[in-house]
Amino acid sequence: AFHDLTTCDLAPYGLSKDDAARRLYVLHQGAMTSGVDAFLILWREMPKFRWLSRIVGLPGVRHLARPVYDYILAPALYALHRRRQRA
Repeated sequence: AFHDLTTCDLAPYGLSKDDAARRLYVLHQGAMTSGVDAFLILWREMPKFRWLSRIVGLPGVRHLARPVYDYILAPALYALHRRRQRA
């Protein structure tokens, strides 16, 4: 199931709405995961994206994907989120 940040109670997970908006979080089998690893979990569960999970999950690709997400994509997506919130 997917939960909208504006309606979901994040306190049980130790997250604020701002924390959750800064990066992707996935609760899977009782464990909270974030970042590229969270994308890999989601993609593995979505039939049309399993191929992407296999590619990004490769050791060298995953190693490069983490800083790209952490320092480029996540901040850019968060900035877009903040812009939408102000509008």
